[in-house]
Amino acid sequence: MPLRRSTRQKPSNESTAATHVIVDYPVYPDASPANTPVLVTFAPELIDEIISYLPSDIPLDWNYDTMDLMLTGTGQLLTEFGEKRRTLRALASSCRAFRKVFHPRAWERLDCAFVPQGKSGTWYKYVAEETSRKVNGVLENKQALRGYIRTFSFIMTKSATEQCVEAVGDILKVLPNLHTIYVLFCNCPTPLKGATTGLSLPSVRTLVIHTGASCLLHICPNVTRVRCVGGDGNDIISALKSCPKIQRVEGGIRWGVKLRDSMRLVNGAPNLRVLELYPSMNEANSLQYSKYTSPEDWPAVIASLDKLKNLQVLILSFSSFEVPEYLMDPLPKDEPSVINAKEVMKKLSEQNGASSDRQERKLVVRKVISRAPDFRNDLEMDIVGEN
Repeated sequence: MPLRRSTRQKPSNESTAATHVIVDYPVYPDASPANTPVLVTFAPELIDEIISYLPSDIPLDWNYDTMDLMLTGTGQLLTEFGEKRRTLRALASSCRAFRKVFHPRAWERLDCAFVPQGKSGTWYKYVAEETSRKVNGVLENKQALRGYIRTFSFIMTKSATEQCVEAVGDILKVLPNLHTIYVLFCNCPTPLKGATTGLSLPSVRTLVIHTGASCLLHICPNVTRVRCVGGDGNDIISALKSCPKIQRVEGGIRWGVKLRDSMRLVNGAPNLRVLELYPSMNEANSLQYSKYTSPEDWPAVIASLDKLKNLQVLILSFSSFEVPEYLMDPLPKDEPSVINAKEVMKKLSEQNGASSDRQERKLVVRKVISRAPDFRNDLEMDIVGEN
């Protein structure tokens, strides 16, 4: 028989307090050597040094025309280049102390170029879905998250073009600290130009872009470094006049024998300090130059570079393969280009030899291996040897 209401035992103050402590959200004590992970007490420079030993992000120094090394057989970007971000996000989710340290570092990059793990099928459809999903997630999140992002990378294809360009246009408007834009591939330049018209991104300093994304040069007036990662690069050279602070031009650009492109470079980037001539290799056969390369024209192009009065470093990147004549036409000889480059750098040194602000001139000749010569799918980065 149940007890009457008046005779039921009332809970004591002690039991109420105990219950309150159990159901309330746990309150962590202030940070102290006794309860703080040792790692978060390290200097920021030391933490960044430790993070640098994690697997690399998507490399900035690869050309798309030599990029089949970083793609699987279906054209998917290798997911190993996303492991660093996944590791940092896992650390940021482990505890409050780690979140304070690793959360901003995990969101320094926003990469929209991967196919989700475990998925298969048409890779560019998954890339389009990932772009929309990640961009919408950032837009719906707090303002602080947008301030962390320094690098934004994406692939623009003809799959769901309208959806992707709208997402890219929306995200570029709200990234106040964006420093680097990396466009691995773009074969729809007109929609991308329409989505970015009217924007201004003064914080961007580095553009690593496909030729189809050259419209980004017109909205990034403070860019100092441009690298062409695919296409012929002609539109990139034409757009350099929109970036008066440009100092570095790198990557695979087709330099025409009529010197038209090199003269556009001289006129569009008169303050250029570093220039790289890089012969793009064929995607299907890394022993052959691609259709966007004319290294036999380089001697004439290099001879016209003496008009770049501020040029300090000239980099010539050649293929390291010696192709037997019975397989295909031999590659153009390197010596004429190197001889002309030496003359140009010597002439530039003599021109301001008596100047008080004399600048050191440097010529770098490199041999670049884009992939294994026996066509194995070896997952190794480009090997660069300097002479």
